[in-house]
Amino acid sequence: FDFLNEMNDMNELKNLENNNIVEKAIHFHLNGNLQKASQLYQQCINQKINDPKVFSNYGCILKNLGKLDEAEKYLRKAVEINNNFANANFNLGITLFALGRISEGLEYLLKTCDIDAETPYLFPTIIDLINKSDISRFKRGQFKKVLNILIRREDVPHQLLFGSLNHIYKDFISRQFNVTKSFVT
Repeated sequence: FDFLNEMNDMNELKNLENNNIVEKAIHFHLNGNLQKASQLYQQCINQKINDPKVFSNYGCILKNLGKLDEAEKYLRKAVEINNNFANANFNLGITLFALGRISEGLEYLLKTCDIDAETPYLFPTIIDLINKSDISRFKRGQFKKVLNILIRREDVPHQLLFGSLNHIYKDFISRQFNVTKSFVT
């Protein structure tokens, strides 16, 4: 009986130590000490701390350093641990866009909308990515969902919204024209 109590106490102590490491990593990350934060996140990962914040934050650091393939790996792990973690889905979406996987990236951004529509920078990011993307690479269902989301959002600045709609319209019309033109010749 004492042995089991002692084991439980040791597990609680280990959990407290793990939480302390995660909190320190987040503290360094938020205060801009990315080198120390990265070291602590790696320590957490090596110690098999299965916290989605660890994987998401480390993936975010890697993304910002331009290490997109590595970032994707850690961000996917964060989403795997907690499928409803908005920040991990958001950062994975941005990373996939940067890797040129437009449609897949948009799926994660749209999922972020479903999880937490108040995620900071979500809608300006979606608008920016639409304006920089080839619309033909979106799936039809994604396209419809993006339009519905953006049109219904009152906090999206009208200039950005109209700019995106203009881009979508021009891209759509140019594809229609090219299809017709190639058909005629």
